[in-house]
Amino acid sequence: MNFIQLQAYAGFWTGAVVMISLHNMFLSFFLYKTRQTKVSNIIKIIFNSANALRFTAVWGTYMTPKVATLLQCTSLQYIAAIGSVLTRVSLTAFLLWRLKQVHNGKIDSWIGTTLFIIRSGLGIAQLGFQRPSTFSNTA
Repeated sequence: MNFIQLQAYAGFWTGAVVMISLHNMFLSFFLYKTRQTKVSNIIKIIFNSANALRFTAVWGTYMTPKVATLLQCTSLQYIAAIGSVLTRVSLTAFLLWRLKQVHNGKIDSWIGTTLFIIRSGLGIAQLGFQRPSTFSNTA
């Protein structure tokens, strides 16, 4: 597979994921207006917008030209990392919310909240310690 075919393949699949995420986000907006359970729709909106942000940044990373500045590369990598952390944290929040709706136990609520706070803290720490960089083929 040559470079052009690889770019087309990656662009197609990341574009498809972005379109699916945007469709689900708009659907969650409409359901937010009509449904009773607003918390799950808000979490779905956050999840889908973060997923669209992440895959848009990934698409931008794949489609950057061979001569790109360090600022362009690092900004796309930071945006992708922020989208990835937001996607994972919102998915965790959504699953904990659904678990609370199914079984509303006091101990489960405390354990879930503690694990969610740990997960969020580690995600934010990951963003703080991440140092995106570029590499060169001139060696």
